[in-house]
Amino acid sequence: MGATKLYVIALISGGKDSLFSILHCQANGYEVIALANLFPPPSPSNGKHNGGARAADSSLRNDDIDSYMYQTVGHTVIPLYEEALGIPLYRQEILGSAINKCKSYGPSASIDGATGDETESLVPLLQRVQQAHPEANAVSTGAILSDYQRTRFESVAIRLGLIPLSYLWQFPYLPPRTQRSLLDDMAAVGQDVRIIKVASGGLDESFLWENLVTDRVKERLATTMAWFGGLEDGALLGEGGEYETLAIDGPPPLWKKRITIDEDGKEVIGQSGGSTLLRFKRVVLSQKPRDSHAATRQIQPRIPALLDQEFADLLQHLADIQYSGDEESLRHGETPSNIADAIRPVADQEISNAWQFSSGVTACYISNIVASEVGKNAETQMRAIAAELPARLRSHAREVDDIVLVTILLRFMTDFAGVNQVYGSLFTKPNPPARVTVGCGESLPDGIDIMLAMVVDCEASKIPRKGLHVQSRSYWAPANIGPYSQAISVPTGQGGDSRPSCSVYVAGQIPLVPASMKLVSDETLTKLESFRLQTVLSLQHLWRIGKAMDVQWWAGVIAFFAGDDHLRQKANIILEAWQHIHLAPSQDLKDDSDQEIVDVDLRHGTHILPPLDRQESRYPLPDPSILKALGNTPLVPPIFAIQVDQLPRGALIEWAPTFGISNNQTSIGQRSDTTDSINICNTSASRKRTIYRGIDDRCPSEGLEDRLHHMIDKSCPRDWEGFPTTDYTVKSHSTVYTARPWGAFKDEHTQIVPCKSIWGHIAGTGWGRLAAAIVWREEMIWPGLSQVGRFNENFEEEED
Repeated sequence: MGATKLYVIALISGGKDSLFSILHCQANGYEVIALANLFPPPSPSNGKHNGGARAADSSLRNDDIDSYMYQTVGHTVIPLYEEALGIPLYRQEILGSAINKCKSYGPSASIDGATGDETESLVPLLQRVQQAHPEANAVSTGAILSDYQRTRFESVAIRLGLIPLSYLWQFPYLPPRTQRSLLDDMAAVGQDVRIIKVASGGLDESFLWENLVTDRVKERLATTMAWFGGLEDGALLGEGGEYETLAIDGPPPLWKKRITIDEDGKEVIGQSGGSTLLRFKRVVLSQKPRDSHAATRQIQPRIPALLDQEFADLLQHLADIQYSGDEESLRHGETPSNIADAIRPVADQEISNAWQFSSGVTACYISNIVASEVGKNAETQMRAIAAELPARLRSHAREVDDIVLVTILLRFMTDFAGVNQVYGSLFTKPNPPARVTVGCGESLPDGIDIMLAMVVDCEASKIPRKGLHVQSRSYWAPANIGPYSQAISVPTGQGGDSRPSCSVYVAGQIPLVPASMKLVSDETLTKLESFRLQTVLSLQHLWRIGKAMDVQWWAGVIAFFAGDDHLRQKANIILEAWQHIHLAPSQDLKDDSDQEIVDVDLRHGTHILPPLDRQESRYPLPDPSILKALGNTPLVPPIFAIQVDQLPRGALIEWAPTFGISNNQTSIGQRSDTTDSINICNTSASRKRTIYRGIDDRCPSEGLEDRLHHMIDKSCPRDWEGFPTTDYTVKSHSTVYTARPWGAFKDEHTQIVPCKSIWGHIAGTGWGRLAAAIVWREEMIWPGLSQVGRFNENFEEEED
């Protein structure tokens, strides 16, 4: 998909963002072949009007229907864009209304014209364009911060086989992290944007027809908004409906002509609720000044830097470090002697504890999911699993839609496409589970080509969960076009303020360039330099998603990496990157102090106002304010680096956090047990404890299985700091990462992840190779009490 040239249908409203997005499509090498627009239905008093693609008579149609989805003010100007830009225009009347008002959108089973959801008006419009332009394979929009608009646009695009493009998505949170930067970019390329409706934020009709992107208007807009309501949530960009705009000119060669509206051609219309808009009576096109050089020269918009400053600094920091230690590499067919049996088929390795359920109150874990009968390949085995899964879940009072995280272990990554198609059939609603996929190669037992593990939300029927499933290409983070979300946030209790505490499950992040969805690459880099770049970019993806979901701390992380060379150096790069990003001064905390205070004089008096570019309130990440460190524990979440056979798209690294912590006071501790290092993370509101324990590689293979059994059986001491020590039980589940043969491992609450090598903290020696790593998830339970303080009537704690 990444190598295919894109032929783009540009959805336009006449507003600043949809027109500016066309320039970004072109800057990324795509060809915009058609414009598409939806216009309002006729006023009820005028009856049904069968307008064509270009018909939108203002005497017959509402100027502004205040749609949840579409900008309609200024719709009478839209027909002129065809000639102004020299691109064919297709139009369609808006049918229906906002039936489905959920933030995340899924179409209803039946769509019936005017009685259906207004989102579905896009379907016949885009189908007409596809018929006229069969080469069309993508569609663009100007969505910036609105999940409501983006999810609806993406739903239609994916159903029609079009790649969704939203290059302005999350733009205020990209370098340089200001709302104003987008308006500055428009001014830099010469886009002329006029305000044609004002609705809130203290804006009155004196703002109408002002050129939004001039410095004078930007500052006037910001100061007025700051006085009357604030600049958060993208207000400076009109993301809350504060104002609407009309683009009337822009850079050549995209803009061939300019839209001109004389003073006599505008009429000010007051509306209920205090909003005011312009109605246009006479609109014409005028020739742009002739400049043969400018007419052919492509003026490119600024493309945000690939890396935020803190991650660019991290990349430089990693380049400056001299890594010590002997080089360890695996040549083809060779392994270190102490794990010689680990990565070839081992006949007596089997999954005796398949389909095991381990239940808590907020989460249930399903371990070692494999096909009941061995199939001929991974796709066949996935079909068997998909057929069995719903009934298995129902037997535990759960449904497929309750799943929040899936880990897929494949023998061969080449089987992924077939598996993914079957897997996707399980999830038909918006916001499918987050997902981590790794290739284990011959480490999987004979006959097993795919194994799954799942985390299931046990409170799904009581508390709404929040999902993030961005399927558009953008500059923000990789698109998830397929049956998995970037993140699912599950409420787990009452937090420190009015918002609930949440556990955030995040999909594994690999180093794709978001704008192109290609693996980041640079032919001038060495193998280790490429690994550093991939490490940093994929970690930035994790950070951006975490911030969007209000993550303040990570319970811990698994960094999967591939390749048989430079093992110790790769492990050191992973550890150093993880430590540095937590211990370096946070860019989130720097931003506030570095901003310049704006001193303005309003007619209400002289006041010191907030910074012009103040952003939507988000938690910093990492946020030590929610932590209580026990003893001398460093403020870095635990980490294991796990070498596997392959990763998706041929990536060298995939970051997979256990879960993110949001609005939940957390205590962390670290201690040693002889040769093993133990890290503990307690979250108070959700009453969860996550324990990370590494077993030193010096442990002999013949004693490893017994030791694992003993450790899992005994777990860790039950003394939960800050909680009662009586009248509760602990439910636990563990994941074991091992590069050694495990035989017929039978623990009923353990997921096995076979791998090639494991790296982590070793007591007394620092960072090195491990024989195995264990991640426990424990939950404190009072009899009969659900995690959110209600009695649980629908779910039994004990199973099997």
